[in-house]
Amino acid sequence: QIMVSGQNLADPEKFLNSLNGTGQFDVKDGKLENFNLLKTILSRIEFIPGLATIVETNMPEQYRSDYISDETIFQKISSSLQITNGTVNLPDMKVLSDLFEADLQITANPKLNGKVAGQVKLPSDLSEYLVSQAEPLTYLKNSEGRIVISLTSFEGPLTSLKIMPDVKALGKAAIAGQGRNQLNKLLNKVLKTDDAAAPSEDGSAASPEKEIINNVLDKIFK
Repeated sequence: QIMVSGQNLADPEKFLNSLNGTGQFDVKDGKLENFNLLKTILSRIEFIPGLATIVETNMPEQYRSDYISDETIFQKISSSLQITNGTVNLPDMKVLSDLFEADLQITANPKLNGKVAGQVKLPSDLSEYLVSQAEPLTYLKNSEGRIVISLTSFEGPLTSLKIMPDVKALGKAAIAGQGRNQLNKLLNKVLKTDDAAAPSEDGSAASPEKEIINNVLDKIFK
């Protein structure tokens, strides 16, 4: 439901610039033709050469048809909406697909100039598969075990919008994750502890040595 008000209906430009309103919308079962979003994003993660091809070679059957398709299929797109003097703001757009979930922030003025920022999250089982094919991707996983791919912020004519992964940020995350992993192993060896990951499976607290290691790593790689 969207509530909108405006003035100067006889003058289209003035009318668009006068629009104000708020609302919420949901769109189900859509597609973007001639563009496969996930394949495009993976092909542009340059610090893992040939990633898109590597992934496609042994993609799990449940994802294969969507991944090799020339289009992007959406189950649902939803967002709250604010319009201020003709400028549309979509602060929390969610795009759901079998292959990914995108969180986007979009603004657009009446002349279709605007800003787009956001990230793409992959399902946990697909994330595990991708990590098995390209180990550096393990450092892009969040606490839920899902690979999170930041997108490059775009500002300009939305007719020229290109969805690009933020390769610089992803590269830094991968390097930092690898560095943390190696330093973690070194500190464990020095302090003669086991893997310093998390508290034990029975819920008991980590040993003092492990807490020290985790605190040191948190300070270095925060």
